[in-house]
Amino acid sequence: MTMEVHVDAPTRIIGRLHRTEPDGTRVYLRQCPLCECMCGLEVSVDADDHVKLIRPDREDVWSKGFICPKGTTLGKLHEDPDRIRTPMIREGDTWREVSWDEAFAKCEELIHGVLADGGIEAMTAFIGNPAGHSFSLSRFGALLMGQANFPSIYSAGTVDQWPKNVSSVLMYGNMWKIPTVDIRRTDHWIIMGGNPQASGGSLLACPDQLAEIDAIRARGGKVIVIDPRRTGTADHASEWIPIRPGTDAALLLAMANVIFTEDLFTLGAVEGKVLGVEQLREAVTEFTPDRVAEFCHVPADTIRRLARDFAAAERGGLYGRIGLCNQ
Repeated sequence: MTMEVHVDAPTRIIGRLHRTEPDGTRVYLRQCPLCECMCGLEVSVDADDHVKLIRPDREDVWSKGFICPKGTTLGKLHEDPDRIRTPMIREGDTWREVSWDEAFAKCEELIHGVLADGGIEAMTAFIGNPAGHSFSLSRFGALLMGQANFPSIYSAGTVDQWPKNVSSVLMYGNMWKIPTVDIRRTDHWIIMGGNPQASGGSLLACPDQLAEIDAIRARGGKVIVIDPRRTGTADHASEWIPIRPGTDAALLLAMANVIFTEDLFTLGAVEGKVLGVEQLREAVTEFTPDRVAEFCHVPADTIRRLARDFAAAERGGLYGRIGLCNQ
């Protein structure tokens, strides 16, 4: 298959001009659109509107000078010669650049053909992160999905977070009532299947999380990262515990087993508001640390210590992200 793409000069950046350097470089303030963190950026642009450099905006009230490795590459992504800049129609094994009018006419032809053959059940849509975090695209995208009446749609969330939404519906009655850790008031934080060093803390709203991890340790608390690989977040933690991929649920069940067996739990302020405690106690009965240890590749004594320390913490929190959502 061959594809020819005509590359024009980059689109002029629209945003507030922050400053102009002595060499004429213009620096704009923008937000990264790649995930919900929307970290603040300083984008340096030359006289030809090419991105020279992307650095974190240290004055941004949210990200406070943090960006992940993905944010630094937006300029290269923007000018990638393989990026499609005009509508294209496939003809056999080749692609042809077309006008927007011709492209929309082709879309209408193809969509009507699918609807005629398979009905609305044969159609769906996928919404990626940059669309979901764009003010304009998110508004019009939601309008399109509602009018189209697709029986199901897919998104980046389908891949990495829907289990959280499902569990939130079942436990709290709303798919977006996702509990998060109050990091600044936490003295014992367990991080599983997540890497705030790279993600900024997906579904966990708090700026500069690596600094917050350091602050927890500085005030005498502990941060434990449970992850198959030693991540950048683990380098800031009090302890890194490697685990066999895909076994986090078994580890959590064993921790719950210890908490129930050793009578380490109390409902405290939520007494009378939580249902299913006895059912949970019964469900974890067979998941003892000794039984789970070999499966998880985490020693039984380590599992017991994790459970005891977590139960004893005055302000403990556990954060599970993509690694847990995909099990």
